[in-house]
Formats: sequence, structure tokens, C-alpha cells
Amino acid sequence: MDDNKEQWRFFGFTHRTSNILRWPGKHQKHGQECLKRHSFDTANICYALAIISREVFGNQHIDPDSVAVAGLCHDLPESAQMLDVSSPLKHVSPELKAAFKTLELEAHNRLMKQMPEWMSKYYRARIDADLMDSDTRRLVKGADRIAAYLKAKLEVQNGNGEFRDAYQDIKTHIDKHIEQGDSPEVKYFLDHFSHYIVEPVDQLFRLSDQYTEGM
Repeated sequence: MDDNKEQWRFFGFTHRTSNILRWPGKHQKHGQECLKRHSFDTANICYALAIISREVFGNQHIDPDSVAVAGLCHDLPESAQMLDVSSPLKHVSPELKAAFKTLELEAHNRLMKQMPEWMSKYYRARIDADLMDSDTRRLVKGADRIAAYLKAKLEVQNGNGEFRDAYQDIKTHIDKHIEQGDSPEVKYFLDHFSHYIVEPVDQLFRLSDQYTEGM
């Protein structure tokens, strides 16, 4: 066994993703969202988008398992910097955007040093967007946006005005990519699944019972 203790600290960092809160500065009515919860939601949506891509749009080369793991891991470097920075803050100025990009790169490199090289090469391929194929990168970004969009929509639906601008900004961004034709899976997901995600749970059970009775 290697005596370099630094290379065994990976899970010491990533286990704490439940302590890293998203949407800093915003009051959240629909449950405080942590990085671990967002990563699960993104991975779950990634898996769906990849299956949709294969089964609906005929992209048989896409591996849903691989895309889902990439979604699960996409924000892990934030565990090495112990904070989540809101997107508007990152884009206040070109200088600040470049500074945060440097910080994210340093966090990524630091995290990769917290496990043996024979292990990190697998994680690096799922975390580093530059190492992903174009479809995986596109689907992970799409799932990440959907997860943020649904969170913001749930907050607005629950009367939280603090998320109104975030909801509109994310929706505009998603609509732009759909109009450009580079996110057909995202459009399919939103058209068919998103409505029920924001439904009250009692209504979901009522609809489920009606469907069962009609079979």
C-alpha cells in the first residue's frame, strides 16, 4: 500500500457534498438544495435524456449508464473548494469569470490528487468536460439546466419571488438551445415529464389511481 495519505482523501471531500448548499443568498421554500441532491437529480435526468436520445432519436451510440455517471460526477470538484458559486456572480465581469474558471480548474486538479492515479483516470473522464464526447457533454449540460429549471419553477410555484429572475433566465437559456435544435432530448423531456414533477403529490396519486382503474 502506498504511504502517500493524500491520495486516499477523495471520499473525505465528496462525502461532504451534502454540506455544500446551492443558490447562495436565496431563501428556499421548497427544501434547502445541497450539491448532493442536485447531483442525484442531474444524474437521474441524464439517464433519461440518454435513453430518449437512443430510443426516440435513434442515437444508438449513446451509453445511458456512462452519461448518468457523468451527470452524477459533474459537480464533484466543488467539494474540493467547499462552495457553490451562483452563475450570475461568475459572469459579473470577464475578469471575475476568468478568476472563477481558474478556481474551478485548481479544485478539479486538487480533487484528482486525492485518490490513486489508477482510480482518478476513471473519474477524470466523467468529470472533465473536455474529455467527454460531444453528446455526453451536451446531455450533461442539458440535464444540469433542467434540474436547475425545475428547482426554480418549484420555488416560484410556491410563491418564492426570489427565484423569479433565476427561473426566467434558465427558461430563456433552455428555450434558446431548443430553438437552435441542439437539445431535442431536453425538449422531449420537458414536454412529457416536467409537468408532473411540479404536480402536488396527492394529484400524482390521484392520476395514478385513475390510470390503474382504466386498465
